[in-house]
Amino acid sequence: MRIVLLTVTVFTWLLSFAHAATLDSARVLIDSGWVNKARAILEPILQSNPANAEAHYLQGRVYLAFRNHRQAERHLKRASELDDSRYEYFLNYGNALAPQAVRDGQATAAYHAGLRAYERAVELAPDSTGPRV
Repeated sequence: MRIVLLTVTVFTWLLSFAHAATLDSARVLIDSGWVNKARAILEPILQSNPANAEAHYLQGRVYLAFRNHRQAERHLKRASELDDSRYEYFLNYGNALAPQAVRDGQATAAYHAGLRAYERAVELAPDSTGPRV
């Protein structure tokens, strides 16, 4: 029984390490403009671990690059719910909501949600210029 438990523990640790390395690869691909390749890396990670905040964040960035703001909003909202300590999640969530808010007018729920996301980004990183751009 101990061997099985040890094997499962080691396998889980190795899997999380592999996901971290894969997420780093996806981030580099997105930053380099290879969003299709990043998407292909991220989809299996999200299928096997739907509670991975970083994978949702990166998938949201992929959808922002595709200008699919609805899907970006879904992934970035989930990332900010899973980990509310990363200003990048809130900044990009606000970026995903901005086109909908502009299209619908300022009195919409998207406008207010985007504003709250930007405010949270500033709270988390007051010295960063990102949320103020």
